[in-house]
Amino acid sequence: MPTTPRALRARPGDWALVAERPAIGPASNLAYRIRTGKLAAFRPAGAFEAHSRSTGDEGAGVWARYVGGTADPAKAIRREPPHGELVTVE
Repeated sequence: MPTTPRALRARPGDWALVAERPAIGPASNLAYRIRTGKLAAFRPAGAFEAHSRSTGDEGAGVWARYVGGTADPAKAIRREPPHGELVTVE
């Protein structure tokens, strides 16, 4: 289940799936729009990191995390979502 920007703000530094797309192109575009604040819910620009990744035959996923208010500097080091388990923020 995709995560909302509000839920990401509540857990700074934690990566979570925010969207699924049918192909990597639309997923990459959405990740760009999140990073640059083109989507109002993800403003200001730079407050969120976002990456897209192919999920095989099912399409692609977009993962993001809120970094605008990261309280734990250790969480700010990783720039890409971890492989394997990802947090699902509700």
